[in-house]
Parts: sequence; structure tokens; C-alpha cells
Amino acid sequence: MLRWQGWARPLTDAHVQTMVDYKDSKGNPYRQPLWQLILHVVNHGTHHRGQASGFLRALGHTPPVLDLVAYYR
Repeated sequence: MLRWQGWARPLTDAHVQTMVDYKDSKGNPYRQPLWQLILHVVNHGTHHRGQASGFLRALGHTPPVLDLVAYYR
């Protein structure tokens, strides 16, 4: 079992509705439900893969496959 699966397996609907207090790198406080933060992590990785692909194309290169499923294969 992958670590994220072990972490997520016991979560219930009530768990993901839990409000999480945190601060960003500048110290600004925020409060959001856990489910929004989980989706942010997934979306953030997608954003950076797109950036890497765009940078490589701008330099005249064809980027490699950057999909997470290809990495796991």
C-alpha cells in the first residue's frame, strides 16, 4: 500500500469536512475544510507538470511524458 493510500483509507465524510487552520509561508492565517486542501495538492502537481512541459517546449524540446501514472509504471 502506498503511503497516501494508508493515510486516506480511514478518512470519512466527517473527517474531510474538518476545518484545518494553517499559515502560508508569509505567516497569513487560513482556515479551510480538509477536502479543499486535498484537492489543492492534486491540482498543484498538475500545475507544475504543465509548467515543466511549457518550459521545455519554449526551449525547443519535446517534453517527456509527465503524467503521474507513467511515473508509477
